[in-house]
Amino acid sequence: MVGSPEPMDVDDLDSSPSIETMDENARIEVDEVGNFKSKYQKQNVFIHLLPYASELEKETEDLLDKTLLNLSKAVLARDLLSGFSLYTKSLGSYIDMYGRKFSKEQHVKLIKLMLEVLTLETLPLAIVTDVTELLQTLLKKQNLLTREDLIIEWRPLYLTLDRWVYHRKYSLSCTANSKLEAALKDTIRLCSLYFPKESLQEIIAEFSPMLCPAAIKMNFGLEMLRHFLPFQNSACEKEICEFIEFLLSFHDCWNNHPVWEWSMMNLLSSAAWNMPGKFNWDPYLSSVYARLMRNLDLPVYFKSGKSNGTLVSCKTYECGSTARWIVSTLGNNPAALNYLRTFIKSLETYYNPANAGRWTNTLANLLRELAENFTRRVKREKYLENDRWWMETPEDKKLTEEDIDVFVEICTNLALDFYLDLVFGGYVLKSLAVLRPQVVIPAVMEK
Repeated sequence: MVGSPEPMDVDDLDSSPSIETMDENARIEVDEVGNFKSKYQKQNVFIHLLPYASELEKETEDLLDKTLLNLSKAVLARDLLSGFSLYTKSLGSYIDMYGRKFSKEQHVKLIKLMLEVLTLETLPLAIVTDVTELLQTLLKKQNLLTREDLIIEWRPLYLTLDRWVYHRKYSLSCTANSKLEAALKDTIRLCSLYFPKESLQEIIAEFSPMLCPAAIKMNFGLEMLRHFLPFQNSACEKEICEFIEFLLSFHDCWNNHPVWEWSMMNLLSSAAWNMPGKFNWDPYLSSVYARLMRNLDLPVYFKSGKSNGTLVSCKTYECGSTARWIVSTLGNNPAALNYLRTFIKSLETYYNPANAGRWTNTLANLLRELAENFTRRVKREKYLENDRWWMETPEDKKLTEEDIDVFVEICTNLALDFYLDLVFGGYVLKSLAVLRPQVVIPAVMEK
């Protein structure tokens, strides 16, 4: 199961000592340079500003002890539908109000407990969403736990996903709705950071036989690889890059608009976004951009007549995956920036309100996703990189000030043509104004 955990009992979870029995040295640790470190993972910093902060310390300790005690009792009694569900929501409310105000040991044990419950074959469908939401909350702050603190096995999660969604091995299981399917996949992507290095070869060996371009199961294999491959594990960087090159050989050979095209694009987007600067995309820029442009299915007019283009994308245009891949290829890379400039230049006339059509919403979503993901990458590289213990962006592959200037200039011109749509144009201009307010605000005022 999950890192071969020992059986959970009440004493394991209910291990936080009361404040009265703790001396000051036990409650506060001091590092070598004299900085104070809290015994908690990441508590809400504003609770200390409340007038009753001293009483709140004892109150939160008692509430946490009570919640963990009843949660463990519910698991031991197999009271999943009522007791476990109740105290799972209670723990979620505790985290919302007080932050992750528990120790690292309790944090790890809670994650393992939730994973054990989630992978139960007899787990009721009614509480799967509660468990996945709490797991996502516990795993979201990835800087709090390293792979030395927590190891998660991938196969129990795969069997759980198959049991609820795909039914390849559990043909008589219940069927999950789209919301529950998305919650399970999001949970798996968060867990993939803690997969051991050995899991890479196991995952490739499990799903590689499904990569037959002429078979419908190709979609399933690519989808599973996207969710389970440990892209953020730096120890697997070389093997994953070699596997991506192998997948791109399919991408270049099959140019007849295969049904698995967007599944492949989703996988490439996840690899590029989670492994910034680790893979050389330059040899594949022309072929990928050509596919992205063709799938937009834009009408083209010639002097001799009209050509609508007969190709219709097999799936709704994946604006999010497209934007993440484009943004991930940038970063001190003039070739990628030139391809982006050419790509945007070819779409300028279709953004004009006078040329509105069935492509308008798709192009608006694409521009919004480009601006949002570019802003996220700038924030990650400038402000969050120091807290990352997993895959880091090489210094020579980070976005430069010139990259930011060119990107803002390109997207601002398009957004101003699209300004009549306040929903999409407003979102784009807001994201761009965060990056370069001295460029965007005067342009908006002039418009």
